[in-house]
Amino acid sequence: MPPCVGLVVLVTQLLTGFGLAGSAGLNAYVPLLAISVLGRFGVITLKGPFEVLTHPAVIGVTVVLLLVELLVDKI
Repeated sequence: MPPCVGLVVLVTQLLTGFGLAGSAGLNAYVPLLAISVLGRFGVITLKGPFEVLTHPAVIGVTVVLLLVELLVDKI
């Protein structure tokens, strides 16, 4: 593997971490929903126990929880 590929992987992982950490500060379900939708559309590959996040029912429950959290937060 060329050295530049390792650097690209490292930068991608760092940016993913910063993105998830930043959005987690805004709302608890946004990162989970983002990962679920990205996995569902094949943008990222989830393995092991995390692939269940791509199931439509799980995505639907996450959306409902997000909406409930948004409504409760505003009341």
